[in-house]
Amino acid sequence: MLIELGPAFGVEEARRLHELLAKVVPGAFVEIDFYGVLECQATALGQLARDLASGRARIALRGLRWPEQRLLGYLGVPLDVAEGHARA
Repeated sequence: MLIELGPAFGVEEARRLHELLAKVVPGAFVEIDFYGVLECQATALGQLARDLASGRARIALRGLRWPEQRLLGYLGVPLDVAEGHARA
């Protein structure tokens, strides 16, 4: 499954993404594309970090800028996920 985001990733977009991820079959591969995102809120990344930690799906993030990758790292997301490699 591919989910393309943009041009902003804020609280409302994070809520919608959370709802989509909650419906995914456990263990499914999900690729989240941030290439179109021009503005990214830290609170939205916090929600995304919680969704990543849930382990429901194998998630790969693509197109994240370095500041967003670093923030997700501070929130406990492994850097390989933030660089686009799904976790097992």
